[in-house]
Amino acid sequence: MSDLTLKVLSISDAVPAWAGPAFEVSCASQAASARQFDAVVFHAPDDTALDALLRRADLQQAAFDSAVVVVAPTAELGAELALLKQGVQDIVRGLDNAAMGRLLWHAVERT
Repeated sequence: MSDLTLKVLSISDAVPAWAGPAFEVSCASQAASARQFDAVVFHAPDDTALDALLRRADLQQAAFDSAVVVVAPTAELGAELALLKQGVQDIVRGLDNAAMGRLLWHAVERT
């Protein structure tokens, strides 16, 4: 990790809207390379994606290797607690660039 830029792996098909100069973002469909990044961001845009995320084989390993944050606009408390038990640092509903930057820095510092 450099002093000013976080290396972030976004588990999505496209660079997320919050990506900006504070992040060096790479996109992938799997988190196998999580240890090469400061943080990993999983995206669960709906309840179906959130259920699938809870069953992903690579989620716990990613949380062991890196700070993991989940963007889940529809997450209910039960799902959030299940994610936290798997090592996820934070679950957010969606943030602007500055807020996401602060959240990711905090997640990285906690790991």
